[in-house]
Amino acid sequence: MYLLTSHAREADAAGAENKHLRHPVTERKGATVNDADLLRMMKEGGIVKPNDTLRVSRAVGLGLPFACALLEQESGGGKNEFGHDNVPNPVKGGPVTKDRYMEYKHYRQMGLGANGVGPTQLTWPGYQDRADQLGGCWDYDVNLRVGFSVLRALIRQNGAYNGFWKYNGQEAYAKQVMPRVVKWQTLLGAGAGAVNGNQPAVATHPLSGPLVGDFVALCLAQRGDRYLWGAKPPASDPNPTAFDCSGLVWWALARLRIPFPQGSWNQLQACRRAGTLIQPYQRAFSIQGTLLFRHDTPAEGHVAVSLGNGSTMEARGKQYGVNEWPSEKRHWTHAAYVPGLRYGVTPREPIRWPGRFIMQPPEMHGSDVRRWQTRMRARGWMIAVDGAYGPASESVCRQFQAEKGLEVDGIVGPTTWHAAFAAPVT
Repeated sequence: MYLLTSHAREADAAGAENKHLRHPVTERKGATVNDADLLRMMKEGGIVKPNDTLRVSRAVGLGLPFACALLEQESGGGKNEFGHDNVPNPVKGGPVTKDRYMEYKHYRQMGLGANGVGPTQLTWPGYQDRADQLGGCWDYDVNLRVGFSVLRALIRQNGAYNGFWKYNGQEAYAKQVMPRVVKWQTLLGAGAGAVNGNQPAVATHPLSGPLVGDFVALCLAQRGDRYLWGAKPPASDPNPTAFDCSGLVWWALARLRIPFPQGSWNQLQACRRAGTLIQPYQRAFSIQGTLLFRHDTPAEGHVAVSLGNGSTMEARGKQYGVNEWPSEKRHWTHAAYVPGLRYGVTPREPIRWPGRFIMQPPEMHGSDVRRWQTRMRARGWMIAVDGAYGPASESVCRQFQAEKGLEVDGIVGPTTWHAAFAAPVT
């Protein structure tokens, strides 16, 4: 909860940040990450209203990882609800509407205490009143604008850690929220945030790690290998022949020079410490390169790599070997992003592979699918440009792969992608 009661200087600074908030928001120019992909990753990460969050964070100049981390910490991703502060005010919990807010404010003015309001959990009466002046603290957009502006001012004056500390008033809050910031930096990659459209709100961790597609490609290349319990090949081996479940994950990440522990329980704990767990775990079924864990106890468990299309790549057991399997109707307990991988990054140049394998079934959707379909139509193929990779698109992919002498698997990976843009039209 937002417990500030006496930060007048920060309030004045945040007020100055709010002077332009009545003006329409303009989109950032020259973005290096496709907005559609950013919005998709925000939705997959649990943000309730990705469009509003992205638009307002850009308008006030708060880096997107900080905006998402704030909403995740305060209101479960941006729910417009009242908090549950320990005050006599009877209006607590449930949705924030104009009528309920006016009732709450009546009790607040009677001296029954202030409660957190809205997606950013504005609690200090001065900030609630400022939101009222801009259109109403109950209004989702206005609540975001005031909360984001306050946080931006605090971070600029005090740095990220101390800024979050002052936002809530307790250091424990900063300790809880900073792992969420790291998670969102990992997830959003190069599109992490901007101030006034082009400058970072605050220095953040480097985002130069490998794309998640590099990790998935290494795992897929081991299809058909043997399962051997305890097998953890060295990173120097470019093509091992046997793995256990955590060994496959560890080896692929080690090849990318991403430090990660061995053993599925240790890997789960590393993700937990980094704040990259995904809840509910079923969301990971549609996020390529995330990890799925089965761990009821530390002693017995399993880990697999989600391919983002309802299937996994994993070293499943001696009977199964290393291969692809359905994700659903299996006993998973946790899911997580891999700390250090870049998710959701779309490069500026369309010739560069966007970083995820496009395949079906089930049908995959996205701007990368549409971009590939557009390119294939420009090459003369009869293909619908609808952003949906289904049987018809796979059929075109297979024909194209056969024509160019590529492996015919119906999957748009880096080789097939590059050929679509670079190979001669025949």
